[in-house]
Amino acid sequence: MKNPITSSICCDIIVTLTNYKRFIYLIQKAGETPQWLRHSFIFILDGIGEKEEQEMHDWYYGLRGKQALPNAIVLKGRKDLWGNQAGLYDSGLMASDNPFVYFQSEKDELPVNIDKSINYLYKNPDYYAVIGKCETFLEDGTLIESFPGTNIDNEFLYDCEEAIKLFPSYLHPLSSVIRKELFTKVPYWDMDKNFNEFAYYYFVLRAVYSKNVKIDYVPYTIKVSNRQREHAIVIGPKLRARLIHDIRLWVDEFGENEYTEFQHDILQLLEEGAITTFKEIDARIEDYLDSRR
Repeated sequence: MKNPITSSICCDIIVTLTNYKRFIYLIQKAGETPQWLRHSFIFILDGIGEKEEQEMHDWYYGLRGKQALPNAIVLKGRKDLWGNQAGLYDSGLMASDNPFVYFQSEKDELPVNIDKSINYLYKNPDYYAVIGKCETFLEDGTLIESFPGTNIDNEFLYDCEEAIKLFPSYLHPLSSVIRKELFTKVPYWDMDKNFNEFAYYYFVLRAVYSKNVKIDYVPYTIKVSNRQREHAIVIGPKLRARLIHDIRLWVDEFGENEYTEFQHDILQLLEEGAITTFKEIDARIEDYLDSRR
């Protein structure tokens, strides 16, 4: 349902949900700030049982009569898609009726300054997405990572589109506010490819390579990511195996060029265990871009 006053600048926040308590937390946080009341949330249940689902409904509709809360839609994810975040996000898109979309991880905090990116797209109709920054925190609030790097004027230090083509983890694709029309040109989910959690890398690469799809890179919106200490920096062996699997699904799709050659090098280094963090990938990207200046 669109906001009756400001529907043209509303956004659907799509969340896959494995823990019903995160539904309560995110809606409560959104209810604390007036800016979030104009937007809608779409939650797709990923394995949550009927009892927990009923508790969510009872809590939400019981509280909504007493205080202002954003509009929330709860959908049951198809059982064959449980654990498939890309497929579940795609299900959320089918229920979306606002002009802009943001994909939210249930584990993360709500993004900062989302309205700046929404207004940017509203005022620049030829752009289909704005990709921002990502800040990663430990559970105790310690900042452990902020990427991509910016200068004193809050401008990205490197050409973000070049960096994405070299390797798409340089920016976090889920820091994006996306014009919903983009998904008619570049479907979010490719059901023919069995991705793990890194399907969003494939999506952003297809969007970047697509003709007549303009994307801007502005550090407006900040995705606020939370991690447990044991997963803070190092790419563990299981996550590395999943990343390697997903890279193999896309690496040869965009033709032979300097970018795919670079990605093959990253893939080999990951397979050999010579790269153990995303920061090492970023450093190699920046070194490569420096060498071309």
